[in-house]
Amino acid sequence: MVIIMVLKPVFFADLMFLELWPSLLWALAIGYCATYQCLKGYVLLLLLAVIPVVAGGIYFGMSHASDDSFLLAGVIPWSDASMHFRQAAQMMLYGVTQTGMNGRFLYPAFFSSLLEISSGHLLLAQGLCGLLFAGALVVALRETARSLGAYGAGIVGFVCWLFFRERCSGLVMTENLGLLCGMLSLGAFLMALRKRAFALLLLAIFMLALGLCARPGALLVLPLLMLFAGWFGWQDWQTCGNKHLPWSLRGFLGAALAVLVIITAFSCNTLLSRALYEGKVIANQNFAFTLNGLLTQGKWSDCLGWSHWNARRVMQENIRLIEEKPLRLVSGALRAYQEAAAHRTLFQFHHESRPANLLLFMAIYGLIALSKKPEMRPYALWMSLMTLGILLSIPFAPPWDAAERPFAATVPFQGLLAGIGGAFLVKQLVVIATQFLSGKISTQSVALLARIFHTDCNEETAQADGVPPSSAVDEYELFGRAERKYDVFVMKALCLLIFFLTVPWPLLHGKIVTSMPYCKPKSILRAGSFITVTPENRLELESRMEPFFRNYPSEAWLLDKFPSPFILGIDWKNKNLDRAILGCDAQETFSFRGWQVDIRFAPQN
Repeated sequence: MVIIMVLKPVFFADLMFLELWPSLLWALAIGYCATYQCLKGYVLLLLLAVIPVVAGGIYFGMSHASDDSFLLAGVIPWSDASMHFRQAAQMMLYGVTQTGMNGRFLYPAFFSSLLEISSGHLLLAQGLCGLLFAGALVVALRETARSLGAYGAGIVGFVCWLFFRERCSGLVMTENLGLLCGMLSLGAFLMALRKRAFALLLLAIFMLALGLCARPGALLVLPLLMLFAGWFGWQDWQTCGNKHLPWSLRGFLGAALAVLVIITAFSCNTLLSRALYEGKVIANQNFAFTLNGLLTQGKWSDCLGWSHWNARRVMQENIRLIEEKPLRLVSGALRAYQEAAAHRTLFQFHHESRPANLLLFMAIYGLIALSKKPEMRPYALWMSLMTLGILLSIPFAPPWDAAERPFAATVPFQGLLAGIGGAFLVKQLVVIATQFLSGKISTQSVALLARIFHTDCNEETAQADGVPPSSAVDEYELFGRAERKYDVFVMKALCLLIFFLTVPWPLLHGKIVTSMPYCKPKSILRAGSFITVTPENRLELESRMEPFFRNYPSEAWLLDKFPSPFILGIDWKNKNLDRAILGCDAQETFSFRGWQVDIRFAPQN
């Protein structure tokens, strides 16, 4: 795979993004490397995690592929992505934004920090986001491998990569921050339960709440996690070192601290909206439209014609509909569950539906394994509550509105559930195989199977041949005391970095920029946000734009009218950072069909 990446990078990127088998091979490799907890294993795991990020950079940065809804030619954000990019770029240039969009400012603030670091280079900022994805994936997989072995970790990596490939890579969308926070939260949860550390549990809840605030979706997991924090505090209170507190007080304090960190996470969005947005935020705007679609057996956009984006008017109509017939909520919820089951929403990522049925089956078996397998008991209550929260949230993030996108922050947990089921299914097969082949295979092969599938089925055979038991291997070969220390450090450092890029940095940058005199950008174009269309590359680029043109045929008609060569890009002189069609050395533009067009392309009449 690495050789193909070096010799034929575009072919390699196409394989990673258009085919399934390279992703499966990558998932198996990264899952196996996750079981090696030494420093060399850490480095190899990070290198493997970077491979899909490199593929994304090639796919969108070199071959200029397009998304069917949110990206044109690899460099022009479209629809919702263009609004998020405008927010982030305005924050970077002016310290504030005039674009309210949907009232969610965490991701635009986060991406404005990446744009600032990359000096406005859009592709480089996307690359930095990809590197953070790789780091968060390493944290999540190392912790998963401790509990489920290579196969379980590989499934989690496979699910996270499929979602990142289809919904995040190359796109300026809120799902990026939701997925990042979700992966770090998964690692923190697993570490907290393994170490019985309440402080890590609070960190996990905070990161998940931050991700759900950035990309709302399965919000009903949060109240259930408050209850879990209370139960965890009642069971084992170690943050204050005082186990003599009454059990009721321990439980209450645990739940209260969970409520506090969730409120803190959601307050970050409020803080950013007040400091960086020049306008008034309408609370729960998207929820009003979504609820109306649920109540009227339609979609969120059906009410736009009569409401003209007036969320308050839509919410008043929703209340009237509920008072008139309360069972509308029940019928709408049943419809949402039917759609989710028919389309396997939790495991079908955009157009990639091939592994959805298998992943769903493994997730169902994972739920069974949580209650049946003794080694899963420490995670049973937590994962059961997470699953319940995700399922209860489906009617309020219905599949007909945004498919699986709202579940960005909980995708790693969905992958973990599938990983639990898959790991135990394969483990049972390994038990049968090793019993059948007992005495016919070497002890090294037995030990290798134990590492990959995290099974103790060959404990007696291994000890009879002088191989240390799995507990000894876990303690000295795999887990090691030094490795535990830097695992915790890396996870906390990544959580702190993402929080710093999301909240403190944009606030500080906004204060500095707004206190300085306004300086208009000198050039229309910036590196990383434009592409030159020439007679030589035009056919190839148009073939890469085909998915986009299927949804936007009028744009195909428009671009066909311009003779090569011309430049597609973003007009950085325009305060709205509109998309642009320019000639060489363009100085002036005029507005035409949503584009800023070089004045020299204007019709003579």
